[in-house]
Amino acid sequence: MAAGLWGASAAQAASFTYNFCGFVGQSSTCPADLSEASLTFDEVAGGDVNDYTLTVRFVGTDPNLYIDSIDFTAGIALASKPLLTSAPSGTATGDWTQFYNKIDDGQGCTADKNNHNFVCSISDGGDGDGGLNPLGPNFAGTNDWVFDVDFAGNTVLDANSSVNLRANFSDGSGNTNGQGIPGNLSPGGNFTPTTTDEPTTTDEPTTTDEPTTTDELPEPALLSLLGLGLAGAATRIRRRR
Repeated sequence: MAAGLWGASAAQAASFTYNFCGFVGQSSTCPADLSEASLTFDEVAGGDVNDYTLTVRFVGTDPNLYIDSIDFTAGIALASKPLLTSAPSGTATGDWTQFYNKIDDGQGCTADKNNHNFVCSISDGGDGDGGLNPLGPNFAGTNDWVFDVDFAGNTVLDANSSVNLRANFSDGSGNTNGQGIPGNLSPGGNFTPTTTDEPTTTDEPTTTDEPTTTDELPEPALLSLLGLGLAGAATRIRRRR
Protein backbone atom coordinates (compact mmCIF):
# COMPACT_ATOMS: atom_id res chain seq x y z
CA MET A 1 0.00 0.00 0.00
CA ALA A 2 1.23 3.44 -0.84
CA ALA A 3 1.37 5.97 1.99
CA GLY A 4 2.11 9.71 2.03
CA LEU A 5 3.47 11.93 4.77
CA TRP A 6 1.79 15.34 4.61
CA GLY A 7 3.12 18.66 5.82
CA ALA A 8 1.57 20.85 8.49
CA SER A 9 -1.81 22.47 7.97
CA ALA A 10 -1.81 25.37 5.55
CA ALA A 11 -1.42 28.79 7.12
CA GLN A 12 -4.31 31.16 6.49
CA ALA A 13 -4.08 34.80 5.44
CA ALA A 14 -7.29 36.66 6.24
CA SER A 15 -8.49 39.85 4.54
CA PHE A 16 -11.59 41.83 5.49
CA THR A 17 -13.01 44.67 3.37
CA TYR A 18 -15.92 46.84 4.49
CA ASN A 19 -17.24 49.28 1.88
CA PHE A 20 -19.60 52.11 2.88
CA CYS A 21 -20.32 53.91 -0.41
CA GLY A 22 -21.01 53.13 -4.06
CA PHE A 23 -23.69 50.45 -3.77
CA VAL A 24 -27.48 50.21 -3.62
CA GLY A 25 -28.48 50.84 -0.03
CA GLN A 26 -25.42 52.92 0.83
CA SER A 27 -25.63 55.50 3.60
CA SER A 28 -27.51 58.63 2.62
CA THR A 29 -24.50 60.63 3.83
CA CYS A 30 -22.24 59.26 1.06
CA PRO A 31 -21.48 62.11 -1.37
CA ALA A 32 -22.51 61.42 -4.95
CA ASP A 33 -18.89 61.93 -6.01
CA LEU A 34 -17.68 58.96 -3.94
CA SER A 35 -17.88 55.54 -5.59
CA GLU A 36 -15.99 53.84 -2.74
CA ALA A 37 -15.21 54.54 0.89
CA SER A 38 -13.74 51.39 2.39
CA LEU A 39 -11.66 49.80 5.13
CA THR A 40 -9.53 46.76 4.27
CA PHE A 41 -7.83 44.87 7.11
CA ASP A 42 -5.14 42.40 5.98
CA GLU A 43 -3.86 40.00 8.61
CA VAL A 44 -0.13 40.35 9.33
CA ALA A 45 1.60 37.02 8.75
CA GLY A 46 3.54 35.95 11.82
CA GLY A 47 2.02 38.69 13.99
CA ASP A 48 -0.42 38.51 16.87
CA VAL A 49 -3.84 37.08 16.14
CA ASN A 50 -5.29 40.57 15.67
CA ASP A 51 -2.44 42.50 14.03
CA TYR A 52 -3.52 43.98 10.70
CA THR A 53 -2.45 46.26 7.90
CA LEU A 54 -5.35 48.65 7.33
CA THR A 55 -5.99 50.45 4.05
CA VAL A 56 -8.50 53.30 4.18
CA ARG A 57 -9.62 54.04 0.61
CA PHE A 58 -11.70 56.81 -0.93
CA VAL A 59 -12.44 56.79 -4.66
CA GLY A 60 -14.15 59.83 -6.19
CA THR A 61 -14.31 62.29 -9.06
CA ASP A 62 -14.67 65.86 -7.74
CA PRO A 63 -11.39 67.86 -7.80
CA ASN A 64 -13.01 70.67 -5.80
CA LEU A 65 -13.79 68.65 -2.67
CA TYR A 66 -10.98 67.82 -0.25
CA ILE A 67 -10.62 65.20 2.49
CA ASP A 68 -9.17 66.96 5.52
CA SER A 69 -9.67 64.20 8.12
CA ILE A 70 -10.84 60.61 8.48
CA ASP A 71 -11.70 58.34 11.37
CA PHE A 72 -12.30 54.61 11.73
CA THR A 73 -13.19 51.93 14.24
CA ALA A 74 -13.59 48.17 14.17
CA GLY A 75 -15.41 48.02 17.50
CA ILE A 76 -12.31 46.57 19.17
CA ALA A 77 -10.09 48.45 21.61
CA LEU A 78 -6.65 49.29 20.25
CA ALA A 79 -3.48 48.21 22.05
CA SER A 80 -1.64 51.23 20.65
CA LYS A 81 -2.24 54.15 18.33
CA PRO A 82 -2.10 52.99 14.68
CA LEU A 83 1.02 53.96 12.76
CA LEU A 84 0.45 55.67 9.40
CA THR A 85 2.91 54.11 6.94
CA SER A 86 1.57 55.51 3.66
CA ALA A 87 -0.46 58.64 2.83
CA PRO A 88 -2.48 59.66 -0.24
CA SER A 89 -0.59 60.87 -3.29
CA GLY A 90 0.47 64.49 -2.95
CA THR A 91 0.71 64.24 0.84
CA ALA A 92 3.27 62.71 3.19
CA THR A 93 2.78 60.67 6.35
CA GLY A 94 4.17 63.63 8.30
CA ASP A 95 1.30 65.77 7.02
CA TRP A 96 -1.18 63.68 9.03
CA THR A 97 -1.62 63.50 12.80
CA GLN A 98 -3.42 60.63 14.56
CA PHE A 99 -5.58 60.96 17.69
CA TYR A 100 -7.79 58.68 19.75
CA ASN A 101 -10.92 60.55 18.73
CA LYS A 102 -13.92 60.79 16.43
CA ILE A 103 -14.34 63.64 13.99
CA ASP A 104 -18.06 64.16 14.67
CA ASP A 105 -17.89 64.99 18.38
CA GLY A 106 -18.19 68.74 17.88
CA GLN A 107 -14.50 69.40 18.43
CA GLY A 108 -12.98 67.77 15.40
CA CYS A 109 -9.85 65.64 15.25
CA THR A 110 -7.60 67.86 17.34
CA ALA A 111 -6.88 65.98 20.60
CA ASP A 112 -6.79 62.55 22.23
CA LYS A 113 -10.01 61.44 23.93
CA ASN A 114 -10.54 58.68 26.46
CA ASN A 115 -11.72 56.20 23.83
CA HIS A 116 -9.25 53.76 22.29
CA ASN A 117 -11.83 52.32 19.90
CA PHE A 118 -11.74 55.27 17.50
CA VAL A 119 -8.77 56.79 15.68
CA CYS A 120 -8.87 59.93 13.57
CA SER A 121 -6.22 61.30 11.26
CA ILE A 122 -6.14 64.95 10.21
CA SER A 123 -4.11 66.78 7.60
CA ASP A 124 -2.29 70.04 8.23
CA GLY A 125 -1.36 70.38 4.57
CA GLY A 126 2.30 70.13 5.51
CA ASP A 127 2.29 73.57 7.16
CA GLY A 128 2.80 72.23 10.69
CA ASP A 129 -0.23 73.95 12.23
CA GLY A 130 -1.73 70.73 13.62
CA GLY A 131 -4.60 70.56 11.19
CA LEU A 132 -5.94 74.10 11.70
CA ASN A 133 -5.61 74.81 7.99
CA PRO A 134 -6.16 71.41 6.42
CA LEU A 135 -5.51 70.91 2.74
CA GLY A 136 -5.91 67.19 2.24
CA PRO A 137 -6.24 65.36 -1.08
CA ASN A 138 -9.18 66.07 -3.36
CA PHE A 139 -11.80 63.53 -4.39
CA ALA A 140 -10.47 63.01 -7.89
CA GLY A 141 -9.00 59.51 -8.20
CA THR A 142 -8.04 57.06 -5.44
CA ASN A 143 -6.79 58.16 -2.02
CA ASP A 144 -5.26 55.53 0.28
CA TRP A 145 -4.11 55.73 3.87
CA VAL A 146 -2.21 52.66 5.14
CA PHE A 147 -1.85 51.96 8.87
CA ASP A 148 -0.25 49.31 11.05
CA VAL A 149 -3.02 48.35 13.49
CA ASP A 150 -2.63 46.37 16.72
CA PHE A 151 -5.83 45.53 18.57
CA ALA A 152 -5.83 44.65 22.27
CA GLY A 153 -6.82 41.21 23.53
CA ASN A 154 -7.65 38.27 21.29
CA THR A 155 -10.81 39.48 19.55
CA VAL A 156 -10.51 39.14 15.79
CA LEU A 157 -12.42 40.63 12.89
CA ASP A 158 -15.24 38.96 11.01
CA ALA A 159 -17.92 39.92 8.50
CA ASN A 160 -20.15 41.24 11.30
CA SER A 161 -17.60 43.41 13.14
CA SER A 162 -18.78 46.85 14.29
CA VAL A 163 -16.66 48.77 11.81
CA ASN A 164 -17.27 52.39 10.88
CA LEU A 165 -15.64 55.00 8.67
CA ARG A 166 -16.12 58.76 8.66
CA ALA A 167 -14.51 61.75 6.97
CA ASN A 168 -14.65 65.52 6.98
CA PHE A 169 -14.69 67.22 3.62
CA SER A 170 -13.57 70.73 2.78
CA ASP A 171 -14.42 73.03 -0.10
CA GLY A 172 -10.86 74.36 -0.02
CA SER A 173 -11.58 77.40 2.13
CA GLY A 174 -9.08 76.18 4.72
CA ASN A 175 -11.29 77.29 7.64
CA THR A 176 -12.97 73.98 8.50
CA ASN A 177 -10.80 73.06 11.51
CA GLY A 178 -11.94 69.47 11.05
CA GLN A 179 -15.65 70.29 11.25
CA GLY A 180 -16.44 69.36 7.68
CA ILE A 181 -17.56 71.66 4.89
CA PRO A 182 -19.81 70.85 3.13
CA GLY A 183 -20.59 67.70 5.10
CA ASN A 184 -19.55 64.88 7.42
CA LEU A 185 -19.61 61.31 6.12
CA SER A 186 -20.98 59.12 8.88
CA PRO A 187 -22.18 55.79 7.48
CA GLY A 188 -23.31 54.48 10.87
CA GLY A 189 -22.20 50.92 10.15
CA ASN A 190 -24.07 50.52 6.84
CA PHE A 191 -21.51 48.57 4.82
CA THR A 192 -21.04 45.59 2.52
CA PRO A 193 -18.39 43.14 3.79
CA THR A 194 -16.00 40.97 1.82
CA THR A 195 -14.01 38.35 3.69
CA THR A 196 -11.23 36.30 2.12
CA ASP A 197 -9.32 33.41 3.67
CA GLU A 198 -6.59 32.11 1.38
CA PRO A 199 -3.96 29.44 2.03
CA THR A 200 -0.46 30.88 2.01
CA THR A 201 1.19 27.44 1.77
CA THR A 202 0.31 24.29 -0.14
CA ASP A 203 0.38 20.87 1.51
CA GLU A 204 2.00 18.33 -0.76
CA PRO A 205 3.24 14.82 -0.03
CA THR A 206 6.85 14.98 1.16
CA THR A 207 7.52 11.23 0.66
CA THR A 208 5.80 8.44 -1.20
CA ASP A 209 6.16 4.74 -0.30
CA GLU A 210 5.97 2.64 -3.45
CA PRO A 211 6.66 -1.09 -3.96
CA THR A 212 10.34 -1.66 -4.84
CA THR A 213 9.66 -5.18 -6.22
CA THR A 214 6.72 -6.69 -8.06
CA ASP A 215 5.48 -10.23 -7.29
CA GLU A 216 3.71 -11.55 -10.37
CA LEU A 217 1.60 -14.73 -10.47
CA PRO A 218 2.54 -17.48 -13.03
CA GLU A 219 0.43 -17.46 -16.12
CA PRO A 220 -1.96 -20.47 -16.67
CA ALA A 221 0.12 -21.92 -19.54
CA LEU A 222 3.21 -22.12 -17.36
CA LEU A 223 1.23 -23.81 -14.61
CA SER A 224 0.00 -26.46 -17.10
CA LEU A 225 3.53 -27.24 -18.33
CA LEU A 226 4.74 -27.51 -14.75
CA GLY A 227 1.96 -29.97 -13.94
CA LEU A 228 2.75 -32.17 -16.95
CA GLY A 229 6.42 -32.22 -16.07
CA LEU A 230 5.72 -33.36 -12.52
CA ALA A 231 3.32 -36.07 -13.75
CA GLY A 232 5.92 -37.43 -16.22
CA ALA A 233 8.58 -37.58 -13.54
CA ALA A 234 6.28 -39.56 -11.27
CA THR A 235 5.55 -42.09 -14.08
CA ARG A 236 9.26 -42.68 -14.70
CA ILE A 237 9.91 -43.32 -11.04
CA ARG A 238 7.15 -45.94 -10.86
CA ARG A 239 8.53 -47.80 -13.94
CA ARG A 240 11.96 -48.03 -12.38
CA ARG A 241 10.41 -49.79 -9.45
